[in-house]
Amino acid sequence: MLNSVVSRNAPYNTMGSSEQSPPPASQNRLLAALVPEDYERLAPHLQAAWFEQGQSVCDANQPIAYAYFPLSGVTSMLVTTRAGASIEIGLVGSGV
Repeated sequence: MLNSVVSRNAPYNTMGSSEQSPPPASQNRLLAALVPEDYERLAPHLQAAWFEQGQSVCDANQPIAYAYFPLSGVTSMLVTTRAGASIEIGLVGSGV
């Protein structure tokens, strides 16, 4: 299961209340690199979300509507070949 922070009102499956406060910035290296003032401006727009293994968070050739900041787990980026096979082209997340 991937634990992520996403912008509010994103289409995701949650476990628990959707009114949870965002996790501390220190749980994500990109968010942790922000100066405190920038994180404080961004924090009201963040919400925790959980994704099941294999769940797609965005599709090719579709507009990207939300930014995801993984807190745990690994996100895999896949490309589909003309023959229909999937190839993993990148990983993002804890321990990568």
